[in-house]
Formats: sequence, structure tokens, C-alpha cells
Amino acid sequence: MNNQGDDLQTQTRTQVNVDDDLFEDGVSYQDIIDKDILDLMGFTTLTPEKEDELRAKVNRAIEDRVGARIFDTLAPADRDAYKELLDQQNWAEANNFLSARQINANKWLAEEAVIMKMELYEDSRFVKKKAQEEFDKQKNAAANTAGE
Repeated sequence: MNNQGDDLQTQTRTQVNVDDDLFEDGVSYQDIIDKDILDLMGFTTLTPEKEDELRAKVNRAIEDRVGARIFDTLAPADRDAYKELLDQQNWAEANNFLSARQINANKWLAEEAVIMKMELYEDSRFVKKKAQEEFDKQKNAAANTAGE
């Protein structure tokens, strides 16, 4: 029985190690889960006000995604009842309503947060790469012009 447990631990450890350094910049999936989104995107010199503004936008986007998932899952009659609870800002009853329908909004929030972080991280990598390519192209053009 110990061998099976050891095999499972080794398999799990191997899976974690395989995904550990997935990106060329050394960021792993676990980093994406654990790190702040603004740090992942390279926003290290923002003012506190700008940080708060960006975080609020990301949070609203995540909440919108979860809201869409909830409404897609609910039957039409349940959508109206749930919307009414939201309009009344009856948060406890809204949570009970979802729980009664086997909808775990907190789980969905966590899932959508990780998905959003991954998307924003990948987008920021793409933008950084394109900016570096453009910088290199301009630098080479300037060097060629200076050499003529």
C-alpha cells in the first residue's frame, strides 16, 4: 500500500515539475495563480491610484464573466428570480438561491480569476514581444542609416 502512495506522490510531483517553468521568462502556472496580476504584467511603477483602478477593472470583468456563467446555467424562470434578488441587493438570499441550484459562485470566481490572469499575462507577453521587435527594428534602421 505504501508503494501505491509513493507512486502517486512521485506522479504528482512529476506533473508539478513538468509545468513548473512553462514560460521562457521563468513564470510557471503556479506563479500565475499566486502572483499579483499587475506584477505578472510588469506594472511595477504604477501609482497606488492607478493600481486600484486597474484592479477594479479586472475585478469587474471577472464578476461579469461569473454573472454570465450563472445566467447561462439558470433556467429562464430562475434568472428572473435571481435578478430580482440582485436588484434588491439581498446577497445572502442570492447565495442561498445559487447553492440550492448547485451553483458555487465562489468556485467560479476563483476559476475566472485564474483564467483572466492567464489571459492578461499572455497578452502582456505578446505586447512586450511586439514592442521589443519594433524597438529592435528601429534600432537596426538607425544603425544602418548612421552607417551609410
